[in-house]
Amino acid sequence: MLTGKDTVALRYSWSTSDNVVPISILGADIPSFPVGDYPTSHLAAVSHVRTVSPQVVHNLRASFFRHDFLMEKRLSGLSPPGLGFGYDTSPEAAKGAPLMLVHGYSSMGDPAIGPRDTVQNNDEVGETITITSGAHIFRFGGEFRRIQLSAVQGHFSNGVFQFSSSPTNNSLANLLLGRLFVFTQAGGDFHRALRGGDSTLFVQDDWRLNRNVTLHRGLRHEINTPFAERSGKLTSFSPGMQSSRFPQAPRGLLFPGDEGITTRIAPIYKKAFGPRVGVAWGIGGPGAMVVRAGFGIFYDQLANGVGGPLRVATQSVPWIQVRTITGPRDRLHPAVRAGPSGRIHQAAFHVHHSRTACCLPT
Repeated sequence: MLTGKDTVALRYSWSTSDNVVPISILGADIPSFPVGDYPTSHLAAVSHVRTVSPQVVHNLRASFFRHDFLMEKRLSGLSPPGLGFGYDTSPEAAKGAPLMLVHGYSSMGDPAIGPRDTVQNNDEVGETITITSGAHIFRFGGEFRRIQLSAVQGHFSNGVFQFSSSPTNNSLANLLLGRLFVFTQAGGDFHRALRGGDSTLFVQDDWRLNRNVTLHRGLRHEINTPFAERSGKLTSFSPGMQSSRFPQAPRGLLFPGDEGITTRIAPIYKKAFGPRVGVAWGIGGPGAMVVRAGFGIFYDQLANGVGGPLRVATQSVPWIQVRTITGPRDRLHPAVRAGPSGRIHQAAFHVHHSRTACCLPT
């Protein structure tokens, strides 16, 4: 039952925006290939503060955060078949112009990576008890957070063509001649459902040594769990070991469910103790100037490589297959596309000379 000693606060915030980016950082260096970013966030929080006595205050809080981020949606309206190429994008949401990389010239085409759409849900609950005793203010409590991250992130979905100075000495000439150096496209299942979380316990003492000096001491223990994928679509590497989950996989490539491989790949570190100490020194009387110094040890969640937790997870084989064709070829080049089932599809590559006007020297 709520009394005069209780304070309850509710808070809700919402934000959304539509952003058109004329030049993507992962796509062309020239206009005509814009992308759209559409983030939407919701935050709901509730807190209950009870003043047990003049010396004891109890604070209980909970929150829910949701972030939908539709990132780099292709707005060019182009597609490989629409430009005369004999293959299509994988998946359909990545439909866009192939990315052309011509050595020594500006690139053209839609981004090589995408779509990069994520939906993240965070549930968090925490509790803090504050006790005042003489010159000391003690605080202790804990927090728990659950993270759900569902995403689709395509890699080379619309195809990437690279032209270099081989076989001729001019990359632009090779583009005009249709002499491809490298073609890359990936296919398969780009969807991932990652699950993680963290928990903390802490104790802190703010000790007022005199009217000008306050000493802060504390200790925090954290458990940051690496992300797991709901369907086990992650990979690990252990030289010489053979997977029992996928016996046809090359030796050394292992998966959750194989011997010694947990659902989170990386082990959970349970010895993350973080001491903190600090001092505040007031000089010249109250409100004049304060000098502060501190030291602490902090821990963060394992991000699984460059690009956060998604980059490695969304490239895990056999769910994703990357096909690459190398070497100069004739005007028509066989290109390979891996479909959702892993089946290889043949396609043809042809360069329209009228498209080369987009290329600008760098």
